[in-house]
Amino acid sequence: MRPKLAGPGHHVGVLLEGTFGQRIVDRGPDGGLRLTSVEDFCGPHEAKVELTLSDVDAVQAARARLVEMWNDPDEWSYGPIAKNCEHFARYVVLGRQESPQSAGYVVAGLAVLVVAGVAFALARGRWASSNAA
Repeated sequence: MRPKLAGPGHHVGVLLEGTFGQRIVDRGPDGGLRLTSVEDFCGPHEAKVELTLSDVDAVQAARARLVEMWNDPDEWSYGPIAKNCEHFARYVVLGRQESPQSAGYVVAGLAVLVVAGVAFALARGRWASSNAA
């Protein structure tokens, strides 16, 4: 995980370690899956490893999920709210498509709408009362 190059939040990928050294699979700028070096993934930022798998069965299950996604890119097409980089990485590693970042943005957006709605209702009420007089 590293800060996004543009905008708020973090960009998330899956670190693979093997014969060819360390590589990261992530959703590239076009939303498709890509295999890249750690240096290219990080850019000018430092990356942080959030979750690691050490259990052999968990690693094999994660590998199977990654192959499934890699082989069927249309099924896993990008969506900023439902299928973003965090959904991808958490699905591969944990088997669950979830994105705490997206959930936080949705809650913040709903809060803004509620506040705007209340402000509009209050302003409208004041306007109606001043015109009734």
